[in-house]
Amino acid sequence: MVAVSCCVLAIPAGGYFARTSWRWSGQPGELGSSVETRHQRLEVSTGPPFSLYADGRLHASYPDPYDTVPRAHLMMLLHPEPRRVLAIGCAADGSAEAMILHRPDELILVEEDPQILPLLGRWFGTAFQRTLDDSTVRLRPTDPIRAVDQESNLDLIILADGDPTTLRANRTRTLEFFRRCRTSMAHDGVLVVEVGVSDTYLGGDGGRLLAMFATTLREVFPQIVTVPGERVLLVAAGADVELDTSFVALEQRLKDRTNVGESLHPVFLELLLDPARQPILAAFLETVAADLNTSGHPRAVSLAVRLHEARSRSGWSQVIADLEPCGSLILLWMLVGTVAIFLTLTATTSAPVRATIAAWAIGFVSMGWWLLLLASWQTTKGSVYAEIGFLTAAFMAGVAAGGWLGLRAPSPARSLPWIIISGVGLSLILSSGPEPWAPTLTIPVLLTAGGVLTGSAFPGLGALAGGGLSRRGAGLAFAADELGAASAALIIGTTAIPWVGMTTTAFGLAVVGLAAIPAVVRA
Repeated sequence: MVAVSCCVLAIPAGGYFARTSWRWSGQPGELGSSVETRHQRLEVSTGPPFSLYADGRLHASYPDPYDTVPRAHLMMLLHPEPRRVLAIGCAADGSAEAMILHRPDELILVEEDPQILPLLGRWFGTAFQRTLDDSTVRLRPTDPIRAVDQESNLDLIILADGDPTTLRANRTRTLEFFRRCRTSMAHDGVLVVEVGVSDTYLGGDGGRLLAMFATTLREVFPQIVTVPGERVLLVAAGADVELDTSFVALEQRLKDRTNVGESLHPVFLELLLDPARQPILAAFLETVAADLNTSGHPRAVSLAVRLHEARSRSGWSQVIADLEPCGSLILLWMLVGTVAIFLTLTATTSAPVRATIAAWAIGFVSMGWWLLLLASWQTTKGSVYAEIGFLTAAFMAGVAAGGWLGLRAPSPARSLPWIIISGVGLSLILSSGPEPWAPTLTIPVLLTAGGVLTGSAFPGLGALAGGGLSRRGAGLAFAADELGAASAALIIGTTAIPWVGMTTTAFGLAVVGLAAIPAVVRA
């Protein structure tokens, strides 16, 4: 009866707490509606204008005739005749209203969260819904990667879905995704990438982020030109395409598209292009060099996070950024030091201490598996928001099953070397890359396997740490395992993946596992 009463009360209480949280956060107006999707929590204000928030961050404002609409026109004018257009991140902010005035044969709208699309018309009103119902508009409520893979002969691809502040968002800014775009484009196709960096400030993280995207694009597209502004546009195309982004060329295209004239005046177009600053921006990108941004080494994520959160130089993330040029060397010496400490203590200390060292290593490696596999899920599937419970359950079920199997072993301690060797094998499997075959199946299976190996090691570690299956030994092993997991969460989550990538991090876990084998053998 109590449970039923709580369930009934939860419905009005949820709405009350949502409205209270909205006001407490200082967000504009009143909360109009909120929805939990598989990817995130969406909240929209009463309007107009409407403010759409995703996980507490402003996602879009509608209508926005002074910024969004002119920007959308500009991106459409970057192709001389955009018949088939795929636009990612151009639905929620109302860009599509301007884009359909250019009368493409087909405007394919894709959002990072596919579940946003059916909600927009209901939230933003009939005028917005008319845009979505236009005969040229095709809504693709699917993942951006799948949307690009399923299309061909695209004249124009627009990436306006924001900078990669998460691994999920990074998927549309990687070398691999740019290659997918090139494959789906017509021979004279154009790719437009919006970067949240102003051309008036090209120093620090903003300049590095812009240079990284330009460098990554050059690996795929022979031609790169830039359009300055508060959000710089990178325009990419093949070698045989005449990329003309001059004011004269775009003004002529604007005149030819008679439906657009009332919405964008040529004078305003010149302000958008800012021709005087274009050579300065082009010269900057020609002189800077940057590393590539890939799925396995998501370098752009930490840059985008620091840029958008505007952290000061005294912050921890800035310290990490300052050390990044020598980050590989730092991690290498940390790894060498860890192995040296393991081998030294193994030779000089008692069996319980050796077992405690091994428990720390197993905790470190198992947390590393969990982090890498969650990152792989986010890289391939797009989100862990709805699946985090299932993925964690798969790992913890493996821990429980492994613990049960370990207790049933005739001699749990003697099984430890083989368990650790199996863990080294799992680490090497993870080093194959961030995009495993059939990730929906493979990643939960690998999480479960990692949990089984972790759980099956506990009885043996407890026996060695306490001189038998004792409470004290179990407590020491558990404490050391948790300390190792905490160390991995700190090192791998904040430094290892940004500095050296997922593949090298997985190799490092294999080395830590190997270093723990002498400790358990000697114990």
